[in-house]
Amino acid sequence: MLSHKGSSCVYAAVVQPLPRHRLPRRSRDSGRLPGCDGGHGLMSDLVTLLEVGGPVAALGGGAAYTRAKHPRVYWPTVGLPIFTARLLGSYGSVMEACGLTVAPSRLRVLVVKATTRREVRPVPPRRGISRPTSTGLRLRLRLAPGQEPTDVAASAERLRPAWGVHAAYVSTVKPGVVELRLVGFDVLRNARMPRKATAELLKVPVALRKDATPFIRDYHTSSPSAPPCPASPCTCGTWSRASPGSPSP
Repeated sequence: MLSHKGSSCVYAAVVQPLPRHRLPRRSRDSGRLPGCDGGHGLMSDLVTLLEVGGPVAALGGGAAYTRAKHPRVYWPTVGLPIFTARLLGSYGSVMEACGLTVAPSRLRVLVVKATTRREVRPVPPRRGISRPTSTGLRLRLRLAPGQEPTDVAASAERLRPAWGVHAAYVSTVKPGVVELRLVGFDVLRNARMPRKATAELLKVPVALRKDATPFIRDYHTSSPSAPPCPASPCTCGTWSRASPGSPSP
């Protein structure tokens, strides 16, 4: 660049600095260049996998061991929450697949079409009071018009694998209402009498049914030589709290 100021001339040269090429910095941890760490990245991934997958595998293995060896501990802690979520999420579809639904009434169809544009599906039995127990869950169902308790009893075996329980039993509470007893595990493998099974005057709980209910021996109506449990409705487990002189099953 050339500039004139009075009689003197000032020459100034503008020199642009050349671009400086810097080498990539070395990694402080490994002492190697980035991208050339080799097994360091693999080791980091392995440590992360162990930190995340280790507890998950331990919890899964512990749950499987508890379910196999201690089902009475597994059911209220893990099994019951999983079963409840499965029941609430798939109740309508399971009932429809088992043939326990009826066609909706015309009024229901008109209301659904007027308020929403979704498809009108068949109506399943209405869920009532549900009571969790130490061995399963009791759920009352109000039958839809045209349904009978025998319809639910015939589909009990199909409800069992659909909800992942050990067994399902149906009993009639009153006309139009049935109780669905769902058992979460095999209660006869290590039979224990329920805590509420207390003896009364000439009424003694002597055995455990496969639906986790006690069999009550009523000495008002039965003789000591009578069989302890009817063969058709249940299969008893261990003989428990029997009075002296009572026959063993």
